[in-house]
Formats: sequence, structure tokens, C-alpha cells
Amino acid sequence: MKKYFSLFAISFIVLEACLIAGSSSSYGMEPEFDEVRQNIVISNSQGQKIRKVSLHPMADPMADNRFQRYGKAPITILLGTSTAGKTALINSIRMTHPTIKDYSGDLRFYINGGYVIKYFFPEEYETLNTVVPHEEIFKVCSGDKIKPGNYLPEQLDLAKNALQKLEDEFEFDDENFDWTSWRDKEAEQLILDSMKGAPIILDHVCLWGIPQIFSRNFYANLNIVITFCPLQEVSKRLKRRNEEAEQFQQPTNVREVDGPLWNFTDLYKKRESQNEPLLQILTREEALSAFRLHITNSAQEEKFLKALGFSSLDDKIEITTRAPYYHSILNTKTHAYKRFR
Repeated sequence: MKKYFSLFAISFIVLEACLIAGSSSSYGMEPEFDEVRQNIVISNSQGQKIRKVSLHPMADPMADNRFQRYGKAPITILLGTSTAGKTALINSIRMTHPTIKDYSGDLRFYINGGYVIKYFFPEEYETLNTVVPHEEIFKVCSGDKIKPGNYLPEQLDLAKNALQKLEDEFEFDDENFDWTSWRDKEAEQLILDSMKGAPIILDHVCLWGIPQIFSRNFYANLNIVITFCPLQEVSKRLKRRNEEAEQFQQPTNVREVDGPLWNFTDLYKKRESQNEPLLQILTREEALSAFRLHITNSAQEEKFLKALGFSSLDDKIEITTRAPYYHSILNTKTHAYKRFR
């Protein structure tokens, strides 16, 4: 209970930059899907390129954006490694403020994945939806166990039969999925919601995702929160997360054992200047211990230490962010918070 109240309290700190406006908390309109199940590119009468992607919402014909657009409500971005606690923080915020639109990457993917199932398998979708909420349907189709709930045994039996048919006829091709078009579509939808006055919160695990939104002649009140979790804690949470995912049969919640660790080196670096914020003092042994909890490979260890900024002479280093621009820093382990702008 203590952990819950700590997270609940700190969610209000992040909310200081979120405008609580009257926007819908629903998933919005269902997307259109391309009837032709292959990638094609066409041009309209204005010469604009329109990409239609298999199993993917159709691209907006105005995606090339030849005019400036302005968001009417703030956009809060939690920037941090996988397993840093971004999703838990967003969920805590939306418990009391459900009108904030949640553009978390995983959530948006599974919501739209549910629409894919509904579009191509409407009968099976309706049967599954009696025991599985919309945002969980694509997860269940990807191997997650149906969670216990307040439904009749016969409803569960029908849902399992529908799921069996989906497993026989539907398979998500992760390797060939057009992730670039997916992210472009999500960025475009986020812009449109912001223009309508919806306050938005989302998470990112990489720096390039932010300019992807703001490279479209789009301007908005932006709040970037460095959602920092110390390396040792990231490593422990990753181990615990994957163990729980296996225990509760939720393969969609599993993370690659080295993903968040290398992600840490993408977002953070050795501190070189007193003007850079000090996030953590990290010893060589602590870094190796965090890495060895998941991987035993001496060559990879050295590569990991170098990516963090360790030289052969360093027993410890100070860690700072690589982000060139941000507004505040939140430590998700200690709950320390500092606002800079």
C-alpha cells in the first residue's frame, strides 16, 4: 500500500504541466483499413502521396503538412528506459484524470491491434470481447492468458473457441510490419487530438521519437520529463518483470534481457560538465553486476562499459542525460523531482 500511495502522490507532480481539459477518454473513432492486403502507394489529384499499409490504419492524405498547426493543450512526454516505471506513472495519473489522452506506445499498439482483429474477424472479436476488454484482445491473440473476470463459464468456453480459430487463421508478422508508417500515423493522430484541445501524455524510450512529432510544422506546449531509473534498479525490475510475465502467462509483457540495459546507454552518458544534471554515481562493479544479472559475455561487458562512458581508469562515473532539451527530471526509484524550466 505504501508503494501505491508514493506513486499516486508523485503523479500529481507530473500533472503540474498537464492541462486538465474536457476531452473524451474513449479510444476515438475506429480507423479505416486497407482492403488490399499489401503495401501500395497512390497519388491523389493534388499529387500528394497516400500510403496504404496492410493491417494498418490508412495514412492521412494531409500527412505532408504544408501549413503550420498548433496544439491547444499541453503534451507531456515521459522519456526513459523500458521498465523505468513510465506506464505505472501514466496509469496512476489517469486514475484521477481519465480525460488525459494516453498515447503510450504499447497501449496504442494494442488498441489498434484490437481494431485489426475486429475488422478482419468480427464474429470472433465480439465473442472474445465478452470476456476480454478491447485493449487486451490483441495481447490474448499474441499468447497472453485470458485474465480471470466476472463472466460465465460458458462465455469463457466460447471465447476460447473463438481464440482457437484466430490462432489458426491470424498471425502478426512482426519482422515485415511497416513500423515507420505505424509511427507516422500515430504522430499524426496525436497532432490532430492536440489541435482539438485534448491534453496528452505519452512515453518514449528513445530521443528520436520526439522530433518525429515536431517535424511536421506542428507547435504545442511541450513538457518533457526525464523519467530516470538507476541502472541497478532497471536490471532488477527487468528480471522481476520477465519472471512475473512467465508466471502469469503474459508473453507480451516480456522484454529482451539486454534491451533496457542498452537503452540506458542510449539515453544516458558520463557527466562531463558541472552544468549537466547529476542523475547517478555509478561504479564499474555496479554496472557489471547489473549487466551480468542477464548476460555473461566478457566482450559485451566491455562494450557496455564503454557505451556508458567508462574509461580503463574509471572506477566510477557520474551519469547524466543525453537529452539536449527537457523540462524536469523524475527519479522513479527515489521519487526525487526537479523542474528546470
